[in-house]
Amino acid sequence: MVEIRAERPDDFPVIREIISETMRTLTADLVDLIRESADYMPQLSRVAVTASQEVVGYVMLSRVKLMGTRTRSVLSLAPLAVRERLQRSGIGSALVHDVVEAADQTGELAVVFLGHADYYPRFGFAPARQLGIGAPWRSHLPEGG
Repeated sequence: MVEIRAERPDDFPVIREIISETMRTLTADLVDLIRESADYMPQLSRVAVTASQEVVGYVMLSRVKLMGTRTRSVLSLAPLAVRERLQRSGIGSALVHDVVEAADQTGELAVVFLGHADYYPRFGFAPARQLGIGAPWRSHLPEGG
């Protein structure tokens, strides 16, 4: 089993490695940029650590703005990354449960995500488009990364 705890600056290199291994380097770059912004919430960025103290998973919540007739601040869950060799072992689920519970305890309005539509419903998430929420930048993501 793993322990879930808040990320620390000394975790950043291995988090970058995990994200680059499982996603795109562009996503690791995005995490670095979020950490430099006012939208970064270190208390809602978590790592999964094994008994031998190896960081094997990561999840981040940061602030984003929902813009419509009113602008509202909500949390965005992204990225969620687990070492490839440990995927499908429950680590990703443990990270999501932990960070969503922490967000609930802070009284946040909502958590949105950009990720696999088949994975997140088990945590109570539904497609945002059902609520009239869209991601206008989605079509502008560069290829590769």
